[in-house]
Amino acid sequence: MSLFKRAKWWWTDFSVNGVRYRLPLKTRDWREAQTEEKNAIARATEGKLSPVARTGRLLAFATAAERYKTERKGRVAAGTWRTERDRMKPLTDFFGEKRLASITADNIRQFQAKQTAAGKHPRYANHQVKLLCAVLRRARLPIPEMELLRVPKPRKGRVLEPKQKLHLFEVAASKPEWQVAYCAALLTANCSLRPCEIRALRWKDVDAKHGLLFVPKSKTDAGVREVPLNAEAVGAIVTMRQRADRLGTYAAEHYVFHRIWPAIDATRPMSGWRSAWRSLREAAGLPKLRYYSLRSQCITEMLELGVPEGVIREVVGHVDPDMLRWYSDVRRAAKRAAVEALSAATKRAAEEPEQAAEGQENGASEGGYDTIHVTNALPAAILPN
Repeated sequence: MSLFKRAKWWWTDFSVNGVRYRLPLKTRDWREAQTEEKNAIARATEGKLSPVARTGRLLAFATAAERYKTERKGRVAAGTWRTERDRMKPLTDFFGEKRLASITADNIRQFQAKQTAAGKHPRYANHQVKLLCAVLRRARLPIPEMELLRVPKPRKGRVLEPKQKLHLFEVAASKPEWQVAYCAALLTANCSLRPCEIRALRWKDVDAKHGLLFVPKSKTDAGVREVPLNAEAVGAIVTMRQRADRLGTYAAEHYVFHRIWPAIDATRPMSGWRSAWRSLREAAGLPKLRYYSLRSQCITEMLELGVPEGVIREVVGHVDPDMLRWYSDVRRAAKRAAVEALSAATKRAAEEPEQAAEGQENGASEGGYDTIHVTNALPAAILPN
């Protein structure tokens, strides 16, 4: 044990049962400091010393990481806790017994380089570094001055052409073992439902008679909404109802997409349909098509059909307009048709100068054509089925 001064105030630094303590004694008198130190050691021996008084800066990272996980368990969702646990393991392997106060920006950059060399995505490495910073903040230590890795802009979800979309759903409907994935895909492609929203659906949330569906749980507050169902989505709901009747699992409180394996349990949602989706997309000749791209497909088709953005945000559960632009994509056929329609309108105006002049007198734009001509020239073939 030892006494030392910091800004004319006495502090103590001692260890009890392998646990090191460093705490202020709140006195400037040396004799009082000795007495307070003995009292602190006695409280630590009896286990009465407040955990807040324990120093965090001298803890090994592995110990601090275990304490962090213990505190977080039960305070956050189970899925979040498991994700943090998995992200913490590479940090523990790298920093190990290194004291928290000894972790520098260079150490963090070395960790980032190791993760990059191992082929980890920069976003994943950034999440790990943020978790490291959370452990340091818990110990009331300053965060080293370092930069997160630059994350390349991800590609937007692939948008299918009408023929590809039709073929995908024809293949999905061809096998009974793909039924759940097929119905889920119909709900996403026609109502933009997220996978988590589909899994959370209960029969009490569905009104097939009036073509409505209430989303009770989503990844954001804006995701909790009422969604109208078109004919394809109603067909998916009817198919799932027939399946529930066949299995004897229908009840208002039961899940629409309920657990099947290892035993049928309609009181619990299914984990997903990943295996079936991978199989059917391979069979459809679209091996790299992500399931989530169907949500982008839905938004893109609504935009191409001229649905107002405000209405689309209400349907898909977005608040930020930037997110709407991110999910949407204009297909190549639509863009080509737009510029070709512009060229055709210009050529028509040149061949009919009298009509062009008349159009200018009536307030049309210079060049002899207006937006109505351009819009009417768009071929209907580019619109989704």
